[in-house]
Amino acid sequence: MKSTGVLSAAAAVVALAGLCTAQPTVDGSLSGEYPATADWLQNQPTQFGDNTATAPCSSDVSDAANVTSGVEISIPLTVLPGPGPYLICAMYIGDDFSGVSNQISGGLPNQDEPPLGLARGLDLNTYAGNQYIQAKNVADFTPVMDGFVDAAAGAQDDVQTTATSFGDNDTDALATTSSGSEIDNITASYDSTQLYIHVAGNMDTGFGGRLAVFIDDGAGTGENQLTDVPNISFDRFQNMGESSVGAGDGMIFDAGFAPDHGFFIISGNTPDFYVDYAPIDGTGLGGEFAGQALTGSTLFTSTGTASAGTLMYIDNSNIGGVTALCPPATGNFDYAAGSEIDAVYSCYDSANNDLYITITGNLETNNNKLNLFLDVGDVVLVDANGNPAGTDAGQNMLRDDNLPIDFGALTRMGAGDVGDPPLFTDGLIFDTGFNADYWIDFKTFDQFLPQSFANCSVLRTNGPLLNFNGFPFDYGAYAGGLMGGSPAATSFDGPTYQAQTGFDAEPLTGYAPRNATRSDYILMPPVAPTPGLIAYSLDNSNTAGVTDTDVADAANVTTGIELKINMDELGWDGVSPVRLAGFLGNGDNGFLSNQVIGGLPDTPPAANLGEPRGLDFSLITGDQFITLPMVACGSACIPDLTTTGAGIGDPGYGVPDGQVTAADIQYYVNAYVAGNAAIADLTTTGAGIGDPGYGVPDGNVTAADIQYYVNLYVIGCP
Repeated sequence: MKSTGVLSAAAAVVALAGLCTAQPTVDGSLSGEYPATADWLQNQPTQFGDNTATAPCSSDVSDAANVTSGVEISIPLTVLPGPGPYLICAMYIGDDFSGVSNQISGGLPNQDEPPLGLARGLDLNTYAGNQYIQAKNVADFTPVMDGFVDAAAGAQDDVQTTATSFGDNDTDALATTSSGSEIDNITASYDSTQLYIHVAGNMDTGFGGRLAVFIDDGAGTGENQLTDVPNISFDRFQNMGESSVGAGDGMIFDAGFAPDHGFFIISGNTPDFYVDYAPIDGTGLGGEFAGQALTGSTLFTSTGTASAGTLMYIDNSNIGGVTALCPPATGNFDYAAGSEIDAVYSCYDSANNDLYITITGNLETNNNKLNLFLDVGDVVLVDANGNPAGTDAGQNMLRDDNLPIDFGALTRMGAGDVGDPPLFTDGLIFDTGFNADYWIDFKTFDQFLPQSFANCSVLRTNGPLLNFNGFPFDYGAYAGGLMGGSPAATSFDGPTYQAQTGFDAEPLTGYAPRNATRSDYILMPPVAPTPGLIAYSLDNSNTAGVTDTDVADAANVTTGIELKINMDELGWDGVSPVRLAGFLGNGDNGFLSNQVIGGLPDTPPAANLGEPRGLDFSLITGDQFITLPMVACGSACIPDLTTTGAGIGDPGYGVPDGQVTAADIQYYVNAYVAGNAAIADLTTTGAGIGDPGYGVPDGNVTAADIQYYVNLYVIGCP
């Protein structure tokens, strides 16, 4: 270690610089906590979209009043026994009822208003105006139920003022299909026998969201705040009500609106549409499936009891109306318009037996997946008493009986037939010598209300541990939720911990899956698993790195997906090499990109890999995995950058050796001259000792950085 004389000011630098931190902060950023040199750099331009600055975008709502086709509804007043007036709140919500779009009756303050967010906890009183309308009384009429507004229903009662966050159907003029959902205008009226509602616009035919129509019939039995709601739509309506009795977090409507009834409509790509009905009175009773019909071709007539006589017709031919909401600008924490893997950095915290890995780059906010596989050698198995019970080598070829975690994203890459006759029968095969013991994936979706999730599973040579009934003991695990612009880590802390009944094909937990698995019980867990064994954070702000044609900037990216995982959870024996494989896949992992850890050999850009079944990495030149160096986190302080005596191209070049010598300052100068921010950006331009930005990288390589490095060089390493 270098031990030159140190001034008192230099001692202050040590305190401020945060050197030798044993535990990196899981925030999606390198933040100077990892060795300066990457374990591996990308050698292929991305073919999954480059997250660059987006082109200027402008939305438009000027055509909203001109749309005449959409969702047409006729409800007998016998279903709505109240005396009136009839108030209506219509909105598009997510398939699982948890999120509310910006397409809602009554309008929102701004043309580019973002989605309203989570339904539970939403208070519509916080938005200007009323997000409901009142139906008008008209002379008796019999509407033509064809999806087009009936002239006898009178004038429009509401015209949309906000561009849609649920996709714009701007090219598909078929009555049967739509690629987006929007509410352009609403006409609502009633006569002596029926309430008539026409919601002009479109309904996504890919299960992209539901049209929720809440009705206050004036009976005074409804709820202004949703509490205990009926179990409809596979219990998903519960996501709008209270999380528990008395929690007080159910969705709140505008003052003066307390719905007694709710109709919920969703369309699939058959293209059937499905209707659920729920009375809303706080009892949680009485919901029903009201039936289905074909979008654009069949009149719906309710087959339910409580909603009997209700008619609907959907015509999706509109290609006008409001446009799509402008996507958020790239360069922010939550959102990315492309996916890339720029580099891999890692370190090992031996005191806590935790492995830290950061994959710099981006993950597109479209449900693309980063799949990581870890091979930690032969994993020692233990019996119910904690005694050794042999070893497990993991999987060189992904099996067809792995857990269906993340909606089958893992099993989609496993052995199984595709097509008729079968095109593939083998699962994805790794390089010779790589046997995956553990899988974890990351995804983010919903560009206007970004959410991120991680899913993970233990991989065993012979598949999951099975109980007496042939169902898994092993757990699938997940964690995640709204991103919200926060770098705070998402930790596998539960509370989900499903009891193993002996009949579950996929018991789920919010804890780390190996730690959660106990082979000595069936019905109830004897002890809670250990929280915090896995944590991650996704920072999507990078707009540099590899492009779709170039890889020169890969080393300069400092943000991406950061993972902390406990080595006992991985089953590591403490001595075997730790190997990492990984790649980007689409939403169901049925198509893989060319962004592969370890790299691809073809002249850039290599083509995307495509179908994972039948893919054999051992037939591709080079290793599509890397061996992690297991360098201690923070053990090489910032001025120690390279091995003494190692020149450019030598094995030790860029590998810290615990000595601070002239070789290190030469290495830094090389990085500084090259403008390599991953190494040379150490402090905020203009910040002096004691200033808030001192020692905080700012994305710029300036003279302030080299002065900061010289200060650290003088101090050396403790």
